[in-house]
Amino acid sequence: VAQMSLGRSGELIYKGEKEEDVQAWLLRPAGFSEEEEAESQGAGKEGTKKRYPLAVIYHGGPQGSTMDDWHYRWNLQYYASMGFAVLAPNFHGSTGFGHQFCRDISENWEIGGLDTIAGVRAAIAAHPWIDESRVVGLGASYGGYTSNWLNGNAPVGMFKALVCHCGTFDLRSSYFATEELFFMETEFGGPAYTSKSRSAESDYQKYTPSKKIHEWQTPTLVIHGAKDYRLVESEGISTFTALQRQNVPSEMLYLPSENHHCLNPQNSMVWHETVLGWIQRWTTTSTKEEGNE
Repeated sequence: VAQMSLGRSGELIYKGEKEEDVQAWLLRPAGFSEEEEAESQGAGKEGTKKRYPLAVIYHGGPQGSTMDDWHYRWNLQYYASMGFAVLAPNFHGSTGFGHQFCRDISENWEIGGLDTIAGVRAAIAAHPWIDESRVVGLGASYGGYTSNWLNGNAPVGMFKALVCHCGTFDLRSSYFATEELFFMETEFGGPAYTSKSRSAESDYQKYTPSKKIHEWQTPTLVIHGAKDYRLVESEGISTFTALQRQNVPSEMLYLPSENHHCLNPQNSMVWHETVLGWIQRWTTTSTKEEGNE
C-alpha cells in the first residue's frame, strides 16, 4: 500500500429526489493535485486541460452505507488509483442519517437510483475536471439492482457502461427464489403472489428492472456467483440474456464457488481485473462500440 498512489477524498452534499440533502463521497483521481483542481475550477469546463472519467459506486442493502473504511471489496481508492474520479452516494435508504432517511426506500426502491442520478448531475456541475461523457456505474446486490434499473431509467447516455454484481433482474422471480422472504415482504408490502402484487401499482411491478428491458442500451458487465442464495444465479443469467438478445454489448463473469460476495482472494483478483478492464474499455477516448461476448 505504501507504494500506491491514492486519491484525495472529500464529500459532496447535494439535493436528492426528495429535495433533501444527500451525502456522497467524492474521491479525486490519484495524482490530481489541489493546485490542478483549483486551476480547473477557475478555468471552467472549456478551459480545463485534463478531464477525468467518473466511477459511480452505489452500495448494496439498500439499508447500508458507503463509509470511511478500508476493505478489499468495493474499495473506492482502487478506482481512484487507476485514474478515475469516484462518486459514492449515500442515497435515501442509507444508514447513518436518521431512521426516517433509512426507511424512505422501503416500498420506494427507485429512490436510490434517482438520488444517484441527482448526484452525478451535481458532481458534474460542480467540478469541470469530471468528464460527463465518461461516466460508469457499478454496484452489487441492491447496487446490482440499481445498475439494471439505471439501464432503463437513467437519461440516455448518462452512463457509458455499467457493472451489475449479483443484482436483481425481476423482483417477482427474485421473491420466489430468495432465502430472505421476510425482507422482500417487508420492502414491497407483502408476498409476490397476492392480487395486490399483480396490480400495476404494486412495488413488484413498478420498480422491477425487467419492466424496461426493451429500453436497455448501456454496455453491461454481469457478475454472479453460483452459490448466491440471496439473489440466485438465474437473476444474473436473465440479465445477461436480455442484454445479449438485444445486441447490447455485454459480458458475464460467472463464479462457480462464490456466493453473494466475492470472497476468495484469487477470485477477487480476477474480479478486479475484469471490472477494471470493462470500465476502462468504455472510458478511453478512442473506444468504439464493440460486439457482444
